Amino acid sequence: MNVHKRYKMYKKGKKWCCMALTTFVAILGVLTTTQIANADVVNENQTVLLPSVEADTTNENSSSTGLKAVSENSSASSQNSDVSQAIISSPESETVSSENVPNSSIEDITLDSKSIQNTESSTANQVSPVSDTEKNKAILDSTKNSNVEAVSMTSLPASTIKNGLETENTNTYYYENGQQLKNAFKNINGKMYYFNSNGVMVKDYFYKNWGHTYYFQKDGSRLDDGFYSNWGNTYYFGNGGVRLDDGFYSNWGHMYYFGDGGVRLDDGFYNNWGNTYYFGNGGVRLDNSFYNNWGNLYYFGSDGSLQKNKQVSVNLTRYWANNDGVLTPQFDNGVNQYIINNHIGHASITYYNAIPENITGIYSGTSDGKPNMIVIHETANPNDSIWGEINYEKSYYNSAFVHAFVDNNSIIQISDTDHEAWGAAYPANGRAVQFEQVEVYGSWNFAAELVNAAYYTAYKMKQYGMYPRIADGDLNATLWSHHDVSRYLGGTDHTDPDSYWSNRAWTNFGTGYGMWDFTMLVNYEYALLQ
Repeated sequence: MNVHKRYKMYKKGKKWCCMALTTFVAILGVLTTTQIANADVVNENQTVLLPSVEADTTNENSSSTGLKAVSENSSASSQNSDVSQAIISSPESETVSSENVPNSSIEDITLDSKSIQNTESSTANQVSPVSDTEKNKAILDSTKNSNVEAVSMTSLPASTIKNGLETENTNTYYYENGQQLKNAFKNINGKMYYFNSNGVMVKDYFYKNWGHTYYFQKDGSRLDDGFYSNWGNTYYFGNGGVRLDDGFYSNWGHMYYFGDGGVRLDDGFYNNWGNTYYFGNGGVRLDNSFYNNWGNLYYFGSDGSLQKNKQVSVNLTRYWANNDGVLTPQFDNGVNQYIINNHIGHASITYYNAIPENITGIYSGTSDGKPNMIVIHETANPNDSIWGEINYEKSYYNSAFVHAFVDNNSIIQISDTDHEAWGAAYPANGRAVQFEQVEVYGSWNFAAELVNAAYYTAYKMKQYGMYPRIADGDLNATLWSHHDVSRYLGGTDHTDPDSYWSNRAWTNFGTGYGMWDFTMLVNYEYALLQ
């Protein structure tokens, strides 16, 4: 029976239609479960493209046998299926055309169980019986041979719900289940962020609330336990991000003060509790230190307070601090006290390159190649001037030379103090900056020369990180006479400047003068350099 007749039989009665639909569902069930490779689950109202079955048979009518196999294997599981899907043949598969089905189109074809049975009858004498196993194998093989790729049946996903950080139009927002976080703080990966009333993450922003000020950095994170510098000022934001206002901060062995507005006090005074404090460069409070300003010397004690109306003793040198905190040295030696009473100041250091720079190298007796002691000499030439001594060493430096010369009017450096000098033999030469005092006469001249010598000593100690410490048998001391070198280090037998100092001090002041007295004067000049 041809396709047209089958189609007419369907028109004759509702019963045939129901049977055809039931059989068609069975066929579709098998095809969709065994033939469509890589296809997703099919939902209602979706279109699926199915490949045609190409079973290996021995004659031209074998396609009906494959169809029968599908019907027999799928009918039991397809009785209750709802036929709501359209079947569209792939362009690359075998299709039902007008050559095989005269006067008909694919859209007009509806198969029922009876038409299938008739097809089986017409080909029964041509096809051998096929077992269920062979039928299933034919279906699987046909799927493998198909050139048609399965079409995904997955539905388009629903709109994604935003969560977390999102950048939109250069601003950063935070979403929780699709809702923007607004006017709220949010801890993200251990850092705190703030989103304003528009939901925008604030950046490089000061936030004020609860009587405190907070700062959110350029990346949006709150500054906790850190410093912020701007407008020439430094601020500190502590735990919880609170800016430190009118408070003290201690760290790195130092004390700092942050005043009104959170500004760190640098190079300024702070008065409280009846005391005065000074915070220097970098905001460090001055503790156990001298302060020199307005032509006066001051001292701040261990608690940072300015010392007033008391005696202060620092490094073996005594001072009196008056009601304003101004220090006056209390020297026991008459020469030193004469210097203080007459306000004798020091000369400036001048430089004259009398010695070739590379005649010597860095200091061979120290670990870092820098000097760690100062040696004081005296020329022992009662009739020569400072320039006479300089010119002599300029001509005979291969024998001996020092770094500098001093008299009552001048301090002249003739050699680079980064290089060794040849003035006190080794090991002292490998460690010491060395200078000569020219012999002078008269109370004022001698006192002024001592001030210049003490100043140059203090200046070089400050330059190389030394602190005044008299030798007196201490091999690690910083302040040495040539005589001390002979006694404690060796390599030389000179005893200067002992006799020169003693002679001039007794002649002009009726007192002695030695290294302890000179050390007191160096301490004072060193303090004035603070």
